[in-house]
Amino acid sequence: MMKKAEADKIPEIYREMEKRGFFDLSEYDGYRNYGKYLWMNDMEWMPVEDIINYEYEEGESQDIIPFATTAGGDKWVWVTDRNYYIGICDHADTIGEFYACDLESAILRHIFEYVTESGFYVDESRARSYEISEPELKKRLKDWRTRLDGILKEEYLKAIDDLGKLHLKKFVYGKAEYYGLLSNDELDELIEKYIQFDRLGEEFEWCTMEYFQLCSCDDCMGTKI
Repeated sequence: MMKKAEADKIPEIYREMEKRGFFDLSEYDGYRNYGKYLWMNDMEWMPVEDIINYEYEEGESQDIIPFATTAGGDKWVWVTDRNYYIGICDHADTIGEFYACDLESAILRHIFEYVTESGFYVDESRARSYEISEPELKKRLKDWRTRLDGILKEEYLKAIDDLGKLHLKKFVYGKAEYYGLLSNDELDELIEKYIQFDRLGEEFEWCTMEYFQLCSCDDCMGTKI
């Protein structure tokens, strides 16, 4: 369980997000209607109480505070001995990677990456089940822009507005073809412009090999229980 001094340092912005109902899944319909919950492509939020009551496993660094997970079981964390920078901890490796200097920057970067990925369609007859149309994407961007007002700074909100003015483009990489709002080069440019984090991509150790030896999940390396 987290020490009280550390619990008090959970960023106020995160507590404000909870007050707004961003972590409330009670209205989720199991498909695309999330109600008050703030859907992000691969950030599944933890309520503040769950963060405070988080139980560290043997070999897991207590210099991290998990606040969200990915669909694949990786952990989004605050790295407490590094100014509460945002890190992403690979669930199958002892090494994590710095992602952003704070939560606001992490959210914006995550949105940039989302609109660059292959989750969109132009021709509905060829759409995969997980893909959405350009109008649906624009609606999602507008929803983020509206709901994150007062959470993100104005510069970041304007960046989301600017994304909403773009149109899906076709990208071809080798044999892969997909649609997105941004190319990989454009993504890199936006990250450099807005995130401005000199430790971006640097690594840190978030657990020891002992953690994996005790871990029972299917994907972890080491000896399973």
